[in-house]
Amino acid sequence: MSISAQRSPWGSENLSPLFSNGAPLRLYQYETSSLVNMLKISGTCSTSKCLSPETVVNNANELHKNNSFGRYDVVEKNCEHFATFCMTGTATSEQVNDYKSVPMVSTAVNKIKNKIRLSSG
Repeated sequence: MSISAQRSPWGSENLSPLFSNGAPLRLYQYETSSLVNMLKISGTCSTSKCLSPETVVNNANELHKNNSFGRYDVVEKNCEHFATFCMTGTATSEQVNDYKSVPMVSTAVNKIKNKIRLSSG
């Protein structure tokens, strides 16, 4: 389902042009069954229960205001981690978890992260 065809549950206007650079955005689904979660494309759904809309917005505002989510890291603290934390209280990325389970990808990611740490430190 494309978010560009929907309004946010909080009544905001379509934000697709701000984030997608013309590509269709997908609506991330929460509270799906385990079966649906296994059959869907990675990074499109979660079995986790959602917090109330007020709590979600408050979580996002607090993390942003206090810069307390930490420095961006593609593997450990990316936008999916941020969004799932705001929505469920647990920071996770199904896309990252799926790729971490592939040995070659996991090894390559660790090598890249080590190179970045060495060059920045």
